[in-house]
Amino acid sequence: VLESKEKIPSVSKIGEHYYNFWTSAENPRGLLRRVASLDEFRKKEPAWEVVLDVDKLGKDEGQSWVYKGSASCREYDSDNKPIKGSVTRTLISLSPGGSDAIVRREFDLVTKRFVDDKAFRLDDPSKSRCSWVDKDTIFLGADLGQAGDMTSSGYPRRVRAWKRGTDPQKAPVVFEGEDGDVS
Repeated sequence: VLESKEKIPSVSKIGEHYYNFWTSAENPRGLLRRVASLDEFRKKEPAWEVVLDVDKLGKDEGQSWVYKGSASCREYDSDNKPIKGSVTRTLISLSPGGSDAIVRREFDLVTKRFVDDKAFRLDDPSKSRCSWVDKDTIFLGADLGQAGDMTSSGYPRRVRAWKRGTDPQKAPVVFEGEDGDVS
């Protein structure tokens, strides 16, 4: 059992699809993939749709990317119920070479491409944190090159409300911790 090459896939429901991140001998950096239903996932051989091939991305960009997860934008109606079909964007986290520091890029789950126009994108690797507020705003904690952005242990100290199409350095600070918080 300890040396078995067999793996059991797990899925997370994001919007209307079930997503899985899968590594293999053919794709050591991995594939972000999905199926349309839980019934499809339960099949002996599900019809996986590749959403992002991290090996191909790394080859195309000349970077040894390691997938570190994603944060999807879920929108809600006035009764605080999820709006069906609203989950179309996610922030993909990628680590250069597998370090703790990551870059974040907005990804369109419909077109299966990184967003170009007014995208949320952080290209300087850091120990960042983010969470969607709505489709045009995220809460961001990251090293933006300003004194006091990070704690003494290198984690985000400030949280900013970053609006789409604006400079994250100019986003208003909505929370600020102490330098010694998070060690």
